[in-house]
Amino acid sequence: MCAETVEPLLASGKTAALNTEAVRECLQCMAAGSLTALQRQLRQMGQPVTMEQLVQKLQNSYRPHEDRGWLRTKAEQLRQDVSDINRQLQASGIRTLEDKEKLLSSYQHLALDCVKTLMFVELEMLSMLPVREQAVNFSMTM
Repeated sequence: MCAETVEPLLASGKTAALNTEAVRECLQCMAAGSLTALQRQLRQMGQPVTMEQLVQKLQNSYRPHEDRGWLRTKAEQLRQDVSDINRQLQASGIRTLEDKEKLLSSYQHLALDCVKTLMFVELEMLSMLPVREQAVNFSMTM
């Protein structure tokens, strides 16, 4: 649900900038849902963890210096993450340990990509808004 809502909002930088709060809420929802699914899957595998442990692992795996790219690229990565998870969940048959570990990895990738996109929106898009507003104000005074 959140993925379907955030996709059109990330379609362009302008749309994302104008809907920053909605984008933020959707990305947080997707990250939280992914971490919850990760926690549930780990518990089913006999490896219970707390949400705090998962958040700490997510924080430790985020590398700001490696987080480059454009909003469109980040949106495509989120789309791919959701698609991968859906494909794995819809696969028929009994899941092997390898299948379960791949699903765990996919949940973690989705949560991390949500954080990366959220950071991009928070830092990049908000820094662009005042420039646009200044340009509009400047052209209106001339």
